[in-house]
Amino acid sequence: RLGWIQTSSEIIEKLTVSGVVISGGCPNHYTSLLVKTAIDMGLVDEHIENIKASYRAKLEIMEGTLQTHFADIAEWYCPRGGYFFWLKMKNEVDTKKLKEKAEELQTGFQQGELFSCNGGFKDYIRLSFASYNESEIKEGVIRLSSVFKES
Repeated sequence: RLGWIQTSSEIIEKLTVSGVVISGGCPNHYTSLLVKTAIDMGLVDEHIENIKASYRAKLEIMEGTLQTHFADIAEWYCPRGGYFFWLKMKNEVDTKKLKEKAEELQTGFQQGELFSCNGGFKDYIRLSFASYNESEIKEGVIRLSSVFKES
């Protein structure tokens, strides 16, 4: 695994003095060095451009399909980074209750409430485009729109 941690300086300090990190057990130093070397040698540049083009195409498909099928029931901004669209439903709706209906139609979303520390965002949904091909995105958004239009 290769990743990073974004947290407060107090937690970083605790992590960097832990036995796991000091002993070399984690994070994976070998993989980190391999990836750094590949980046320094320019070996991943073409791959990164291909990934960016793939995500851009998926984003554009989702944006267009949302415009067609969700414009009358939700508001959103097209993301400039990341893998998610956040939609705010125009009518008050408890998205938690609609999740099961969406799953019955073999589509889904994450309800906004899961990302709130105080139980807010009940009328928001988060949609991901990263792990799906273009036809799955389009079909999933179309099926999902029927869930919200029937509510």
